[in-house]
Amino acid sequence: MSKYVRQRGCKTLQNEEVVMNYHCCRSGTYKQKGKGLMNLKSQGSAKIGISCPAVIKVRQSTENVVVHYFPKHQNHETQLEHLRLSESDRTAIAGKLKEGVSENIFLQDIREEITVDSGRKMLIEKKDIHNIKRDFNINGYVKRHGMDAVSVKLWAEGMKNNGENCIVFFQRAGTIRE
Repeated sequence: MSKYVRQRGCKTLQNEEVVMNYHCCRSGTYKQKGKGLMNLKSQGSAKIGISCPAVIKVRQSTENVVVHYFPKHQNHETQLEHLRLSESDRTAIAGKLKEGVSENIFLQDIREEITVDSGRKMLIEKKDIHNIKRDFNINGYVKRHGMDAVSVKLWAEGMKNNGENCIVFFQRAGTIRE
């Protein structure tokens, strides 16, 4: 199973045709974002450091769409740790979590039922479960804001406004207590 991504946008030719190229997602080099304060994932980067020749070339005109598929991968193997969980696996996991199965029991059950064709599912981690909870809005998971400080402030205000004020003391960072 392979995944292909567009590395650049569409190109429109003079004859109004649109050309799109989808490259193997393992092609290229890992580009670190930010200041390097966070560690790389435990399995390492999915990027192989060079180009993989597997590509899908799409040429779209007003009359038709022509697709050229070059399936030959080179310089890498299909490694489970670099595959994503399938949508059906994610949906099944979300269903179990919605039923109230705890994360630890779920992980234990997954590891006990490992078979030869378990695929990426046998490598599931707590971070995968966290992402599924976020994506399927399980257990009231709500990200109020992209910045943690703002998200906490909004959560505290929400608790106060709902009459569920269980907060004894709350002070935003950088403010002076009166």
